[in-house]
Amino acid sequence: MKHLLNAVRVHRHPYTYGDKKHEEPWKQAVANEVRRHWHGGYLERPVRVSLRFFLARDYDLTGMLESTVNGIAHVAFPPSKKGGAKTKWNHQDEWVYEIAASKELGHAADPGVEITLDEL
Repeated sequence: MKHLLNAVRVHRHPYTYGDKKHEEPWKQAVANEVRRHWHGGYLERPVRVSLRFFLARDYDLTGMLESTVNGIAHVAFPPSKKGGAKTKWNHQDEWVYEIAASKELGHAADPGVEITLDEL
């Protein structure tokens, strides 16, 4: 397995998909940090995304997955060719074939997520 991103850390409070007030800034923070470490163009091949969330308190893991993958996809994958919402976050995240995710509580001083992206 080839590392495409290795343990990139976003130092910001993660937010879930559908949180109207905080979702957009979270996606943007993820995209900005991924972009700082990204060395290449868009991917069009299967990948594995590993996410390790550091949280002050318990949040819905599946909701955090959606918004975080959208931020990653904005940088790593080409814009979607399919229909659906025409937003800047609509990218080809169908190249994500595997997701490994975990959350750790008690991180009020330094919340965020650690992102690893591997080619399958």
